[in-house]
Amino acid sequence: MARGIRVGKVPPEMLAALLRRIPRGPGVIAGPGVGEDAAVLDPPPGLLIAKTDPITFAPDRLGWYALHVNANDIFAMGGDPRWFLATLLLPEGTTRVRIRALFDELIQAAGDLGVSLVGGHTEIVAGLHDPIIVGQMLGVAPPGGAILNARARPGQAILLAGGVAIEGTAIIASSAPAAIERRIGRSLARRARRFLIDPGLSVRRAQRAILRAARPSALHDPTDGGLRGAVVELATAAQAGCILEEDAVPVLPACRAIADALGIDPLSLIASGALLAVVGAKDVDRVLASLRDDGIVAARIGELRPSRVGIRAVRRGRLVRLRAPREDEIARFWREIHPRL
Repeated sequence: MARGIRVGKVPPEMLAALLRRIPRGPGVIAGPGVGEDAAVLDPPPGLLIAKTDPITFAPDRLGWYALHVNANDIFAMGGDPRWFLATLLLPEGTTRVRIRALFDELIQAAGDLGVSLVGGHTEIVAGLHDPIIVGQMLGVAPPGGAILNARARPGQAILLAGGVAIEGTAIIASSAPAAIERRIGRSLARRARRFLIDPGLSVRRAQRAILRAARPSALHDPTDGGLRGAVVELATAAQAGCILEEDAVPVLPACRAIADALGIDPLSLIASGALLAVVGAKDVDRVLASLRDDGIVAARIGELRPSRVGIRAVRRGRLVRLRAPREDEIARFWREIHPRL
């Protein structure tokens, strides 16, 4: 049986061996190393975009997950992620095998995205139940290239790329595989468990397809609170009203099956892997065609309106006030539904 590591820093000889496996990418003058206190970077001319996000639960491929979640917010600002720092806080007794696996996940995801791992911190912490990764992603955009949602304007269309809800569906399907298979069938359940890979958690392809066709006024990554929460956030950032056409939202078949079987609202389920875009009316068809050419599910789902209209949705043919969910459906799933499966 593998021995766990005691509270404190990871042994330096182990850390040094792990860090030697990390390739040094472009713009990295000094990367991670035992005894080095910080990274030294040489960014290209233009804008630097910074993001930090924690992963506070322990899904499969935790390190991979941390890279993609942070990178998505750089993509949503119109940038390209370049450098990643990771703070790994691990429970007492975590084994060397588990730590190496986390580093492997980080290295693999960074390679997939073209991102350099440039530093961070790894420590065994007393009293911690599950691993926590806090990621810090730095990205770049050309001068004037950042996309700020505050610049979106009434009259522009809201598009959804990727469909919903990729992340929430994958979490639920993986949490109780046998129970989900009994309810929706083996084929759909297996498809749902692979959602983080296919269609995938990353919005890089969607961002590039959109930018290839037009310059969006806004991009937004729907996470906690699902699509409804994200649309409310988008309209709030733009100081505008909006109309969300809920029947037009592409709900992925495996998500719909799980939602129907468990009584879950797919539009209020955590939805990383999708990307909202606000574009001018003349650009709608071109952007949708670009996304579909890349095999990405896409639809026009609403429009920004003057603020006096308010934030509203067309739901089953009725115009109603649109509110961000009080809690994401994934939280209700863990509290109410999962214990019964």
